[in-house]
Amino acid sequence: MDPEATSRSGLAVMAALPEDREFRAAYQILELLGRGSFGVVMRALHLPTGREVAIKLLSEVHDEDARGRFLREARVLAGMRHPAVVRIYDVGTVGRLPYMALELLPGGDLELWMRSAGRVAVPDALRLMIPVAGALGHFHALGITHRDVKPANIL
Repeated sequence: MDPEATSRSGLAVMAALPEDREFRAAYQILELLGRGSFGVVMRALHLPTGREVAIKLLSEVHDEDARGRFLREARVLAGMRHPAVVRIYDVGTVGRLPYMALELLPGGDLELWMRSAGRVAVPDALRLMIPVAGALGHFHALGITHRDVKPANIL
């Protein structure tokens, strides 16, 4: 993506967010990375540290249960220490919309990689999936069930 398009998309996403001085003082949205049924993921710059992060934002509060699940997910991630699980740096709200700032990993997700790679040899599939199985095992050992395992959620 060219820098001008990235800037425009970041500005458009930022303009669509509810007015929140604290959030705007902490983060500069750089671009929209993805959109799902419950929210968006954006690449952002954490202004106080200069660190690029992924901001996962619940796009609207469907109900208090959805908000509660999102905040529980943030607490679970904050307590996780595993090499195949992204780190969480911050949790908060933009207006009434909860967000979490996550470790931003280079490259895309497994779904994008699979589209470009085509058929994957068994050794390569094992190399990719063994860390995923380890992370899921770690979740299970803590009594947590990951409810959305899919290639788009594997980075």
